[in-house]
Amino acid sequence: MQIESVDKAKLERLLFELRKVGVNLNQIALQMNKGYQNYSQKHLDRAFSELEKLLKSFTGGNEK
Repeated sequence: MQIESVDKAKLERLLFELRKVGVNLNQIALQMNKGYQNYSQKHLDRAFSELEKLLKSFTGGNEK
């Protein structure tokens, strides 16, 4: 297993963005559980799309 050095600032940014995505997903789930139909699959799809973009930007688009 090869260990690569990680840019601390980049890692901190990733963790910040992941927390932000998590908060957004929790808000969507809360609203859906309350019965609000405005929070639909399109909102979840958009949140997961943002997460995918974030992860690709961190890894440079390379999947391992």
